Amino acid sequence: MLVAYSYKKDKDKYVSPNFQVWEFASIDGNGHLYSDTVLIDTENVDILERLFNYLPCDMIKNNSGYRTNEHEMTLGNSVKNGYHVQGKAVDFNCYRNGKVLSSK
Repeated sequence: MLVAYSYKKDKDKYVSPNFQVWEFASIDGNGHLYSDTVLIDTENVDILERLFNYLPCDMIKNNSGYRTNEHEMTLGNSVKNGYHVQGKAVDFNCYRNGKVLSSK
C-alpha cells in the first residue's frame, strides 16, 4: 500500500520499528528537499524490516527512496515515472560495525 507523508510534519515519524519518514524523502546529496510529500510503499518497508532482522547487520541506510520527477531527472540513467517516483523503490546499504556488508 502506498502512503503519502509530509516531510515537515512527519519526518521523525517511525513507519516501522527501524525506519523513519525522513529516510525515504526526495533529498539530493546537497541536502536539497524536492518536495514536502514523501511517498512510501509499505511493502518496501516490510521487506527492509525482514532484511534487517535476517541479515547480520546493525543498520540499514536508505540511500534513496521516493524521488520527484524533477529529482529523478537530475540523475544519470533516470526513468521518468519510474519506481522511485512512484514511491516503490529503495536503494540501501546494510552495515555491520560501521562497514558496508557485501551483497554477496
